[in-house]
This record gives sequence, C-alpha cells and structure tokens, in this order.
Amino acid sequence: MGEHQLINGAEADKTYEIFQKSILYKKNEIVAQPEKHSYDVQSTCLNKNELCAFWAAIGECTVNPGYMKLQCGPSCRSCHLIDINNRCPLDPNAEDALGPDDLDKMFLEVTDINGPYKDYEPVVHSHPKGIVNPENIQYGEDPILNGPWVVTFESFHTDEESDRLIELGGDVGYERSTDVGARLPDGTYDKSESNSRTSHNAWCIDDCEKDPLAQTVVHRIGNTTGIGKMNHENLQLLQYTEGQYYKAHHDYIPHQVERQCGPRVLTFFLYLNDVEEGGATNFPYLKRQQGGLKVFPKKGRALLWPSVLNSDPSQKDGRTQHEAQEVIKGIKYGANAWIHLRDFQTANKNGCS
Repeated sequence: MGEHQLINGAEADKTYEIFQKSILYKKNEIVAQPEKHSYDVQSTCLNKNELCAFWAAIGECTVNPGYMKLQCGPSCRSCHLIDINNRCPLDPNAEDALGPDDLDKMFLEVTDINGPYKDYEPVVHSHPKGIVNPENIQYGEDPILNGPWVVTFESFHTDEESDRLIELGGDVGYERSTDVGARLPDGTYDKSESNSRTSHNAWCIDDCEKDPLAQTVVHRIGNTTGIGKMNHENLQLLQYTEGQYYKAHHDYIPHQVERQCGPRVLTFFLYLNDVEEGGATNFPYLKRQQGGLKVFPKKGRALLWPSVLNSDPSQKDGRTQHEAQEVIKGIKYGANAWIHLRDFQTANKNGCS
C-alpha cells in the first residue's frame, strides 16, 4: 500500500473510511486481477505520502488529479491510470495551434514594421529562403536569409514588468535548473541535474502566476503569437550568476509528440536586465561571418524562435539548437515562455504532459 497513513483530526472518520476502501480496492481490483494490467501495477501503485488518505477524504483526487492519481493511487482508486495509455488517451479531435505553413504566416505578421506589432520594434536575424515582402522587415546585422526564423523585439516588456518578474522569481525562490531525466513507470519523466546546465530557475505558479504584471506579459506573448495561454507552460524565471551557462541544447522534447500537449513549437525568451559581459544566446548551427548567431541580453528585449518545422509543426527543426553562453561579469535574469502545439495546461494538470 505504500506509506503508512496518518489518521487523526477532524476528518479522521472519513480518512479511515478511505483507507479501508483503498485496501479492498487494491486487493480485489489489482492483486486479484493482474491479467487486466499491462505491467506490474501492484508494486507501482502506492500511497507515496502519509497524507494520501486524508487528502482523498477532502476531495483532492478531483481537485488535484495530476498529483493525486499518480502519487496516491490506492486512496484515489486510480491504479489503472498509472499506465499513461489509460490516463492520457490522445483526442483525435484535439485542435493544433499550427498547421503546415502557419509558422511562416505568423512570423511575417509579427515582423512587419508597418504591422500591429511595430511598437515592439521587431528585428529579423534569420528567416527562410524566398521570404516575401522583405521591404517590410527590419534586418539585424549580417542576417541569415536561408535559415529558420530568429526574431527579436527590442521593446517588448517594460522596465516595471522586468523588475517585477525578477522580484517574483526571488519570492518563489531560485533553485538549480534541471533537464528531462529517465522515464518513470507512470509515463512521467524524472528530473536530472547536469554539468551542461548550471543556472537557477523558479516556476511562475500560484501567487506569481496571479500577479497582474506577470499576467500582462503572458497575455502579450499569447496575443503576439496568436496562441493562447492554455498552450503555454508557466513562465520559467531564470537567474545566471557569473560563470553560469547552459550548453547547446534544443527545447523540443520528442516524447511530447505523442502526448496530449504536443511538442513545444515556439520559445519566447525575455531578457529582464542588462548584463555587463557575456550571457548571449547563441545558435551555433546558424553560421555567419562572425560565427554563430548571437543575441545579447538587453533589458526589454525578447527573442522568439521555432522549435519545429514550418512544413510540419510536429517535427523538430534541429537548426534552432542554442546555448546560453557563460555570464562573465554581472548577473543575467530572464524568462522562458514555452508554447506547445496543443493544450498544455490541462494535460499538465492531469499528469499527461
């Protein structure tokens, strides 16, 4: 059954009732019928916290299903949902945010210096071969004319918004950044620390997510890309101190192609302060005279690029591998907004991302 359950307090009777039912459930539905399950549910479906039965008694299996149905399976009577194929079936009618050729259409709209986003001062550093209406584009220095889209907005967020996001990151608490680790039996993935990534981050959830200035920034990102908040991961607030970096990597996560949320299709990165030296975002596969394509931190600047192909937004565009170069002097603050092909928020809440 997992952890011994704590049964006391005002909800002790309900908690004990949940505990009794969970014993009968696991005995009759799981242990007695192993043939119904595609793997060893008996040993993987456990109460992983001493408060599982209590939480189930007060309704958390419904309110917080992403956690409870995986971590408190016996108490929620949800052992069958440990199998991600049962828990997270793909909806054949789910709507994709992007279809073939929609990426190019979006970037042409957001980079038009006479268009609705002109006040953000869009600058194009790379775009695909054969792009139309180049007279409507403000090019950066030495642009790449046969690559993926790489665009900056020089005045995307205000000083007040930048300062507030930095403050919110401190309120949440910056912790060592992690990468996607090994696959777990329930279909989720562990976190792993790596020497290739030494930054610290804080996820903008709960009070941070409700902050008016944070909401304004998230809404602006959605309005600019045309992809609403439900497809966004929560803002990841970043801190790089001197000597910290994130070596070359890609934001595309392959296993998400077959998940309800779909893969990450866009990265919208906000620079929240000026950095004295270093800290550039570099695209090493995008070659030009000076080497890779580098974008340096500048307060109020935002950087946008795709992780997927214009012709098939479910497939990785390997050319947008990138790195956060070492901060040589000062501190770098930033914010990542990762945008998915389909509804990420609902899938994540249900443990399906």
